[in-house]
Amino acid sequence: MKIKAIVLDTPNLTVLGVIGGSICGILILSFNSLIGRSGTTGSDYIGAWDWGIVGLGIMYGGFFGLFMAPLGYIVFLRKIGVRKAIFPAFFGTILGGFFGAFFGPSDAMAYGISGFLISLLVLWLREQSQDVQRG
Repeated sequence: MKIKAIVLDTPNLTVLGVIGGSICGILILSFNSLIGRSGTTGSDYIGAWDWGIVGLGIMYGGFFGLFMAPLGYIVFLRKIGVRKAIFPAFFGTILGGFFGAFFGPSDAMAYGISGFLISLLVLWLREQSQDVQRG
């Protein structure tokens, strides 16, 4: 493990994680609210949405992105590369979060994080199999 590369890349990945996590948080919580599973009193009906969800999405998504992006880099991305993984990680987070949204807001968060990690794991395994095939 190259400690110098990790130390140099961590600030950039932290910023990327906060921005990406905030965007994913807004999208997931908005979907959660629009399908009537927001968990707030008086707004558990289909189509309920307000601007407060944007702030919550930024807060929760940014917080988890702050930690998950550097962790994902340390565990998976050093071999894959950030450019190759950014869109699959984003879509994995969104798909996981949307699936979890049918069960409630906390499940949407947990499934979103799981979708992020699973998408990185799939990319990492694919990269490993390509390395084996190359010899």
